[in-house]
Amino acid sequence: MGLTLSLDPLSGKLHDLARTAPENILAGASAVAEEMESVAKQNAPWTDRTGNARRTLAGFSKWDSTGSLVVGIAGHMHYSPRLELHYGGRYAILVPTVDSYAPIILAAVARAVTAQGGISNAQNP
Repeated sequence: MGLTLSLDPLSGKLHDLARTAPENILAGASAVAEEMESVAKQNAPWTDRTGNARRTLAGFSKWDSTGSLVVGIAGHMHYSPRLELHYGGRYAILVPTVDSYAPIILAAVARAVTAQGGISNAQNP
């Protein structure tokens, strides 16, 4: 009397999950990064002179070298740090935008992981 169990289907599903989960998580984070960019461009508190500071705001999402997900927004003018960090914070838009979107980023990542079957919201009794 013996039992034969093939793990090939499970192995294939685990391989698929390992490949698609990071892609789906990054896609969800990228959508939020694009929204942050749009909101920051609309709500930047300074008066445009050339429009370059506003035009070069860019949302981003990526996996870094340690395997951590990085989601944010950056200003790409040489004076962008000055707008963000000086003038008593009057012209800051990057940090306030990321701070306000932190729960939205976490929710987007959770949705992507849940869609892969990786998180359960069930409470333990």
